[in-house]
Amino acid sequence: MSFIEFIADPKNIFFATTALLTGTYLIILSFNKNTLGLSTSQSIKLINSKHAMIVDFRSENDFKHHHIPQSKNISLNEIDVSFKKINKEKYIVILSSNDKDSENIVNKMQKIGFINSYYLIGNIDSWINDGLPVITYKDRK
Repeated sequence: MSFIEFIADPKNIFFATTALLTGTYLIILSFNKNTLGLSTSQSIKLINSKHAMIVDFRSENDFKHHHIPQSKNISLNEIDVSFKKINKEKYIVILSSNDKDSENIVNKMQKIGFINSYYLIGNIDSWINDGLPVITYKDRK
């Protein structure tokens, strides 16, 4: 069987097309890697080199329980008001209760002009698991 006969065979066209589509899909996925999420080490580099602001969107109670030093606790309802006076080019690292919420917040922040917004992958749990400092408050009764 010659190369032309091989290519012209309908069975081989199906398999070649399937392989081509699968390869294209995998290439597209590799270009669409999450560029909004940062590891703890990447977050620390951004905080130290670009003086990134850490914004914690978890509940006030969760924030009081433990939070990253110098982080700000802001409610989702306060985004527009809280960020009015901040330079839109400021680097910001977002924390929330989970990665999906954090990613959604970053997308919202970028839509309102904060192009250097990222989120900490794993949120406060990854920070704590990596042995990084947190501020905790004792329960007051």
